[in-house]
Amino acid sequence: MTQIIQKTENKTVTWNANLRSRVGDSVTHNSKEYTNLTGKNSEPGVGVDWFQTSVDGGGGGGSTLEEYGTVYEKYTFNDASDFVLEGDATAVASGGNLTISSVAPNGTFTDKIILNQVTGLDKFKITIRFKMTVPKAATTYGVGLGLMSTNVNTFYQFTGRVNFDNTTNRLLFATSSGSVYTNKINDTGNPFVNSVGDLIELSVEQDRASVKTKVKNLSRNIDTVNDIEYLYTTNTVNGTMPNVGRFCIYMLGGTYELQSMRVDSKEYKNSKLMTIGDSKTEGYTADSLDSCFSSLLDEKYKGVANNSGGYETTADTLTKVSEIIAFSPKKVLLNIGSNDKRTGIPFGTWQTNYDSITSQLVTSGADVYHLLQFNEAGLNFADYNLHITNTYPAGRIVDAGVVSLAVDGVHPDQDGHFEIFEAIVSQIGDLIK
Repeated sequence: MTQIIQKTENKTVTWNANLRSRVGDSVTHNSKEYTNLTGKNSEPGVGVDWFQTSVDGGGGGGSTLEEYGTVYEKYTFNDASDFVLEGDATAVASGGNLTISSVAPNGTFTDKIILNQVTGLDKFKITIRFKMTVPKAATTYGVGLGLMSTNVNTFYQFTGRVNFDNTTNRLLFATSSGSVYTNKINDTGNPFVNSVGDLIELSVEQDRASVKTKVKNLSRNIDTVNDIEYLYTTNTVNGTMPNVGRFCIYMLGGTYELQSMRVDSKEYKNSKLMTIGDSKTEGYTADSLDSCFSSLLDEKYKGVANNSGGYETTADTLTKVSEIIAFSPKKVLLNIGSNDKRTGIPFGTWQTNYDSITSQLVTSGADVYHLLQFNEAGLNFADYNLHITNTYPAGRIVDAGVVSLAVDGVHPDQDGHFEIFEAIVSQIGDLIK
């Protein structure tokens, strides 16, 4: 069963000590929202019976511009149909939970439990709760959360994980370009305390360049949360930002009882504009991710979302159109296809894919605009741009002209991002409201 986007709406009431709570019930308490996990009615935020479902932090605000919220949530597993299993990973439903396991040696990242839906989000939080069901051992290396790339050309992905072995329990963070993962953080100085039967909460949260990994033992009366943060940079020295992929549980060895999983997003719902593209739109070689043209648009108009990734093609974008539609952007600005030409995709294939993306978005109710491709040192996109100008209304086309490029001759440098931003503002800025 393929899940594109799941949203669950429950009637929410204010918590009080006399409620007869059931699993899945929603309440508010101290200005936060919670979902019941156990059927017991302890005070939310104190014990382990309630899971906080409200997303901290701000979005666009207002009656129409808001954070998307819950992308996926499940507290009772009758089967493993929401997932695809890779490697030696197993997932078997029993008593409303999933018994998940693998025998993977440390650091191989080959055993995975992968959520079906495809995503291009770079603002999300994955949270799972699980119990360790067997004693720690030299080959019990733990559990990770992150993105598994589905890009047709290059895998840019990451995992934040907690290790369980008979020597050191700790948090780690790793990135990959291709199939090889590189550890970036090894939190050896902050060991994590746990034993068989303890209920563990592990979360990984990405907010553009920042990825935070947190783990907490909910069975012990300890408020300590072990956490680490990793920061991507636009020059890829700190690894390359993730591209299109799927939310993933990385099984690194051991057997666990998975009790719940949820994915939340702080990305705008009903955004004024969503930019869709590849590494140029994502912000490679800008001075920072905050100064790429999509971020500059959000700073100016307060409500511009971005759904782009490095090395993405029109084929990649087609896999996430359903997600984009679920976020209900009012307007969409497309700049996708340079990697089609770079990797030898026939012009006709690009054209068919591009027009299909546009058609699906228009059918969903979005106003679609087209940012013409800007030439690179080694590639000319006159054929792509001619198709766009011959096919779509002139009032829906943005032409940034020749923009300043970085030393790679491919991506806009910071001046180029300013030039693209100014072209968008001058040509369709009055329409972004």
